[in-house]
Amino acid sequence: MIQQTVAITTTLIVFAALTPISASGSHLTDEFCNAVRMGLANGPQASQCSVFHGLNQDQKQTAPVTTVESRPIANAGPSQAVSRGSVVTLDGTGSTPGSTITTPPGTVTQGTITTYSWVQTSGTLVNLTGATTATPTFIAPTVSTALAFRLTVTDSLGLSSSPAKITVTVS
Repeated sequence: MIQQTVAITTTLIVFAALTPISASGSHLTDEFCNAVRMGLANGPQASQCSVFHGLNQDQKQTAPVTTVESRPIANAGPSQAVSRGSVVTLDGTGSTPGSTITTPPGTVTQGTITTYSWVQTSGTLVNLTGATTATPTFIAPTVSTALAFRLTVTDSLGLSSSPAKITVTVS
């Protein structure tokens, strides 16, 4: 998640410094119009940018559409230390949905988390209630043990995360 934030911040800083008008003052720069199409720049000149700005006639007829997808990020929360026989709640609410950027025209679509999937991967077997919710629960075993769980999320764009893992230590 930090890597995505840094990449987005860096991109915004770069595009914020773009000059809309070329040195000759006669036309908009391609970099500025690309940033406008991606939703990363704006201003009075933005309305002058067309989907095909900066392309020759042949390119205008075959301008490619590019879609960049960002997968959701599952967050299973911090490891926990719990008492034997206690009620334990796992917490996947820190998970973030993915997004897509389509250019042209620079449409950004933000997904929402639609599916949570919790699976116990090791330790004394517990009955996980609400395994398809953000916050499933279970009763900790009455013996000291370590339990491991894996969370995968899917968003409304149909993108799935890599699994996130958490360990619950029962003592």
